[in-house]
Amino acid sequence: MADNALFIWTESMNIGIPVIDGQHRLLMELINRLYLSVVRRESQTATSQILDELIDYTRVHFTLEEQLLEDVGYESTDLEQHRQVHRRFVERIEQAAERHLGEGKSVSFELISLLKHWLKEHILITDRRYADALRAAGVLTADGVLHIDGVEIAETLSDPSAPGQAIAAANDAGRAWWKIWHFPLRSRAR
Repeated sequence: MADNALFIWTESMNIGIPVIDGQHRLLMELINRLYLSVVRRESQTATSQILDELIDYTRVHFTLEEQLLEDVGYESTDLEQHRQVHRRFVERIEQAAERHLGEGKSVSFELISLLKHWLKEHILITDRRYADALRAAGVLTADGVLHIDGVEIAETLSDPSAPGQAIAAANDAGRAWWKIWHFPLRSRAR
């Protein structure tokens, strides 16, 4: 996909948390798939499916990112602003999907460009800020590994095929959010 990609991941986009960087890469890949769907004039069904995946995975990523920040005591005012930015982003994608499905309008290059630039700016500015807070809370090591309750968060949920299940689990108060976010978990003492 790199030859035809709109959005190419660079090392400068890493925020230093491999688990979250992996999720950001997947969001970028979904934006690239949407772009290619539009360029290739794929069917409305194919484009709609990609939009659905993008919306669902974005919700999963944002919910889990926000829960992580809440769990480590991230400044409440900053966290609320972070949540609002996330909500507005999802609303924009949903509005585009509604226009695409309900009105039969094609997904515009303007929207795709907006998604690309928004995600890049959000990663490079906003998300970098919270990495320092995670280090200060003692849950992020110098090499970017997260530790929650003595468990190393080793892998990212990188398969967007079942985001509805992940989001339901994230909302289930009886389960620790990180148990559904990362598979498998490896216990390791801090």
